Amino acid sequence: MKRRLELTPYPATAGFILALTVCNCMLWAQAQQKNPTPRVQDAPPRGQVSEDPLVKTSSSKTPGVLPAGALRAPGIGEQGEETWKSAKWQHSTIRLSGASSTNLSIAAPSVLLVRATWKQSVDVNVSVLQGAAVLASATTQKAFDGLRSATIQVKVPAGPVVVKASSTAPGPIPVELYTGIVPAGK
Repeated sequence: MKRRLELTPYPATAGFILALTVCNCMLWAQAQQKNPTPRVQDAPPRGQVSEDPLVKTSSSKTPGVLPAGALRAPGIGEQGEETWKSAKWQHSTIRLSGASSTNLSIAAPSVLLVRATWKQSVDVNVSVLQGAAVLASATTQKAFDGLRSATIQVKVPAGPVVVKASSTAPGPIPVELYTGIVPAGK
């Protein structure tokens, strides 16, 4: 007697294959939803930078009004950058421990420019005094590179003026002090 091997479809096997196929299709559908196919969209063309009215000064388009503060560097007052460029400057390095004063003699009404810079992470206050009156004062500003500064621009009458720097730091701080004078008529 010969035995014959026949493959007969078993209902359990067919159900298993069907279930496996359905699960596979569901997983594929979920994967397609999480990772959609990238689509390329057309964007409006950009204008040329050379045609921007801020860059092309001969343009008939007006760029709009910018606030005055946007046109000058931080710490520079209403007189603007030209005042700072035209000043007669004095420079000194002081080791600030507590307070320090610099006496200036102003010959005619002028604009006094003061800038103090230091590297330590402490606060320094800078003031301009005439007699007992405080004409202007500035506190610490921190730059992105860690350098700290205090900047003053003030109109002063003729006569003696004192630039005073003070700090509550426990030890001496090397401070670069720049003072500039511009006659008030400029």
